Amino acid sequence: MQTQVTVTNVGEVAGEEVVQVYLTNLTASEGAPRCSLAGFQRVALAPRESIIVEFEVSPEAMMSVNNLGEWNLAPGEFLLIVGGCSPGERGLVLGASQAVSAQFMVQ
Repeated sequence: MQTQVTVTNVGEVAGEEVVQVYLTNLTASEGAPRCSLAGFQRVALAPRESIIVEFEVSPEAMMSVNNLGEWNLAPGEFLLIVGGCSPGERGLVLGASQAVSAQFMVQ
């Protein structure tokens, strides 16, 4: 699955950002990870520059281990989160910008 996000440096100085992609299986059974890192990319931005960052989220990134200890891609609803830090309140408190998210189904 191809996904893309626009990243903007709103400041007056050049900087770098590590854009991170996290996946959560919303229909997974109990014991499944809350979210897992599916990819990341470091980008350099000039002041006020915007760029489009593209990610390929593979089927393997959406796999989980079943009760038999086997890796599989179970159908269900997933949440894709893209931001500059791991999802959660703490990053926002420390000054990270709000992540963007989207839901999708695997059948």
